[in-house]
Amino acid sequence: MARRPTQKQLYERLLARYSKELADAFFAAIREAASGVSFRQLVAAIDSGNAARVAQVLALDEAALFPVADALRNAFVAGGASVAEIVPRGARFGFDGRHPRAEAWVAEQAGTMIQNITDDTLPAVRAAVLDGIERGRSSDAVARDIVGRVDRVTGRRRGGIIGLHGGLEPPNAEYPSGRVNGQVGSSLRARAELEDLDSNYFNRKLRDRRFDKMVQRSIDNGEPLSKTDIDRITGRYNDRMLKYRGDMIARTEAHGALSSGQHEGFQQAIDSGKIKSASKAWVHNSANQDEREDHVSLSMAPAIPFDQAFVLPDGTRMQYAHDPAGGAKHNIFCRCTTRYQVEV
Repeated sequence: MARRPTQKQLYERLLARYSKELADAFFAAIREAASGVSFRQLVAAIDSGNAARVAQVLALDEAALFPVADALRNAFVAGGASVAEIVPRGARFGFDGRHPRAEAWVAEQAGTMIQNITDDTLPAVRAAVLDGIERGRSSDAVARDIVGRVDRVTGRRRGGIIGLHGGLEPPNAEYPSGRVNGQVGSSLRARAELEDLDSNYFNRKLRDRRFDKMVQRSIDNGEPLSKTDIDRITGRYNDRMLKYRGDMIARTEAHGALSSGQHEGFQQAIDSGKIKSASKAWVHNSANQDEREDHVSLSMAPAIPFDQAFVLPDGTRMQYAHDPAGGAKHNIFCRCTTRYQVEV
């Protein structure tokens, strides 16, 4: 009889698979949204000065992001189904992905994920349009900054700000018109640095270093970079920021879906009488994440009954690692897991 993988091995295998599936779905959705935009309508919307109309033309909405939501559901179901590999063989557990609790979790979390992604669209295009106006860029150029420029090899648009996060902060004394923040702000400031031959550009960790010699030579000689080169360099910087964001979203959402699916799977196994009960322990993955003292303290505590919550020092109650109830504070960049012990 084949030896079963450990819970850690099982979880890491699923995490690798579904993180990639979610990331691929995210990148494909952004790519399709950018390539499907009517450039004429986009330029007209920018000419109108109506940022909401610009966002509408981009159509980065629930329909465009459905593949991402579908990938999230796949990860949740895979997490639930993995319980069959943890409970004793004689339990013969089968996960019900259509259970009302399961359907409710997928609907709520997929909706939240999509809303978080799309909520950045309007602030991002508003920031890009305002920056374009202030720097005297044409509507055509701003449109290409937003959706990217056509790659001669693939025929697809790439290098735009669509899919990046960020927008305008409220005006203040230092920035009367409002400062652009997040990745969108980084993109716009990188373009300005290249136009102004500002060496601060080299402080950008996600820049494409293949262009460094070209940029340094222009700075040393005081010769402006061509518009084409600036577009290309900024575009590759945007691509790298988009990949960073997509990978972060995918890993965070995959962790949440797999962990939530496993918890639902154990609940179903208990409800159906396949197992009598279970206990659970918080496992801190110290080798691959920043130290969170509150998570470390949980991992040092004894296991608790399945129906009890983990209580963090700040009062947050979580049923398992990556429980959405923990919010961004306890889930972003977290790589903790939950280990279950079954009682038959």
